[in-house]
Amino acid sequence: YSEDFSFDDGTNNLLSCFIPSQNTFIAVVYRPPNSSASSFKSLLDLLQSKLEELTKYSRSPDIYILGDFNLPSIDWGLCRVNPGSTCTNPESTAHLLDFMDRNFLTQVVNK
Repeated sequence: YSEDFSFDDGTNNLLSCFIPSQNTFIAVVYRPPNSSASSFKSLLDLLQSKLEELTKYSRSPDIYILGDFNLPSIDWGLCRVNPGSTCTNPESTAHLLDFMDRNFLTQVVNK
């Protein structure tokens, strides 16, 4: 398993590393406001495959995903789109919420 990898499709960016001695996976993501849903899904699919690859060799790592997703319509307390908000990126929002749910992730910072 490669301990670090990156993704840059000219729109979305991802940089990550796995620290074996701490069994910790850290990723930093930038999704610009004008990113297409398909481009963002490609990034999340790559991230998912790397997480699945990690669990083949050891117990599930601690996962930290940081960054700017530019999806302001998400209510992080409820992990869904804010009722009444105008969601300008419904597909990307759904992709991120599905990814989080699949990997048992929660939002820590809510400001």
